[in-house]
Order: sequence, then C-alpha cells, then structure tokens
Amino acid sequence: MEWSRPPYYAGWHSWKVGIEPWKVCNAIMQPFKGWRVFICGEAYSNEQGWTEGALKSAERLLTLVFKLPLPPQILHGEFEGRREELMNYIDALD
Repeated sequence: MEWSRPPYYAGWHSWKVGIEPWKVCNAIMQPFKGWRVFICGEAYSNEQGWTEGALKSAERLLTLVFKLPLPPQILHGEFEGRREELMNYIDALD
C-alpha cells in the first residue's frame, strides 16, 4: 500500500488499547517454535516508529533467542559494565 498518496498522506501504527506490548514482543520474536522464523523491528518494540525501537528489538532477538553475548563495547561504554541495566534498556530482562 502506498500510504503517502491521497487519501491517507501518511501511515502510522501503534498498540491497541489494553494490549501488553512486552508480552506480544516476546511471543512474536519466534512465532513458530521449532521453525527458524524470527520477527523483530520497531513495530514490535516499546518504541514504535523509532529507529531505537528497531535496534532494541534486534538486540533482544540476538541475546534472548540466539543467546549471543552482548557486545563488550556496548556493555562497557555507556553502561559501564552494568549488564542488568543494559538488558533492562533493551527490554530483555527475563
């Protein structure tokens, strides 16, 4: 759909009222257990419409599903080695 043309001129998406996004985000990361199908992006984050939401969603997928270690330059940069604070930042606390 070309959302930039009349009658819409733009597009937007947001969570439906009453939905608990953190539950949906966890469930959608790998919607079919046993299949190598994964979903991430700003639409499935707590920051819809923002690049930061897309990056956090990808980081959550890599750490929670693929069990990849956190990049040391991220952990020891802004977060000064505080892993729990970084995991909270990317919404990846179990």
